[in-house]
Amino acid sequence: MKVHIALVIAVICLHGDDAAICQDKRPCEKYKTEGWCTGTKYEVFVRHECPKTCGFCGLETTTGPIQTVPSVLPPVPTGCGKSSFQHGRVIAGTTAIKGSWPWQINIRRNGKYLCGGSLISPTWVLTAAHCLENINHLTLSVVAGDQDTNLKEGTEQEVQTKQTITHEGWNRAKLTHDIALMELKTPVKFNNYVQPVCLPNQSAEIGKECYITGWGKTRHPGKSNNILQQGRLKIVSKATCSKLNPKIFRAPVTDAMLCAGSGGASLTGTCHGDSGGPFVCNNNGRWTLHGAVSHGPRDCQSKWAYSVFARVHYFREWIRKHSNL
Repeated sequence: MKVHIALVIAVICLHGDDAAICQDKRPCEKYKTEGWCTGTKYEVFVRHECPKTCGFCGLETTTGPIQTVPSVLPPVPTGCGKSSFQHGRVIAGTTAIKGSWPWQINIRRNGKYLCGGSLISPTWVLTAAHCLENINHLTLSVVAGDQDTNLKEGTEQEVQTKQTITHEGWNRAKLTHDIALMELKTPVKFNNYVQPVCLPNQSAEIGKECYITGWGKTRHPGKSNNILQQGRLKIVSKATCSKLNPKIFRAPVTDAMLCAGSGGASLTGTCHGDSGGPFVCNNNGRWTLHGAVSHGPRDCQSKWAYSVFARVHYFREWIRKHSNL
């Protein structure tokens, strides 16, 4: 996911005895060494997770809203598409607040990160077909409740895969019908960090701004991010997408695809490592899964092509046929 941010936030000013409780919430030396404590790119994350190591204890500013994770957990949501935590303000993209996208799935192959996915029930995950192509399901597991893929934070639930179902229309040459399902051996347990996303009852609205999340690259060349990222993209029409994308992919934009992005006006877009992950829209207070990350420009430059997703609404009957959802 290409990310370029300019965020201004506020932190709680600590006085007297309050300063003594300013502690890091995780091991933070590596973030300081890698330069996360300076600049704006990871500012929201390090102010909340690493205030002591990064030197934010006792600082005061009044230039924006406070962005924190509550110390006392709120009630566990009921139903689909609900999060216990605020998502924070996004300008192009940023590190996600832990627990804010509780349907985000980390798909692993032999213990290593493979792709993203979306939890749609206690026992079913939706992802991209190209993620599972020619892979034995016995080598796969999914992790729910994950934020930092390099750390064990106590909220993760790892479950083995019972079976995978790749859409019979998946065509790598034409990049169409890029959708798959994974059935889990045992159900995950819903809590503040693990929740299902809603499935759509209608197609996504053109012009609506929705969100991608994933551990994909923030720059290319580069490596995948270990901290979950989020970004906002505007849905565009099939006609608009068809004017740009076939120049890069040499494949038509089909009804099975959903396109989103700026056409180069911003840097936000999908990148290597985001594959299979969710593209969600807020509908009347609930988050609905409208896309699974399929493909984008090879160098992750949004000016060359729109980000393309499997259009989940197009596949509703196929999903229902295999999962009864």
